[in-house]
Amino acid sequence: MSLYDQDFYLWTLQQAEWLKAGALSLRNIENLIEEVESMGKSQKKEFTSLLTVFLSAHSLLFTSLKMGKKQCHLTNTF
Repeated sequence: MSLYDQDFYLWTLQQAEWLKAGALSLRNIENLIEEVESMGKSQKKEFTSLLTVFLSAHSLLFTSLKMGKKQCHLTNTF
């Protein structure tokens, strides 16, 4: 079993050192490519999720403020 499979964090540290030294094997390059692509997808998914939550919360806040003004207006008319 490779270090990649056993201890991913340690593998990333090792790859960083090898990148600095210019000493990566083809197998390690393939794994790095896979991880970079995966990170990009993960970051995009996380951003989309956070944006959805933010917009939903903003919409709820806007709706509640809008309703609050109407209720306040109706209260003042009685």
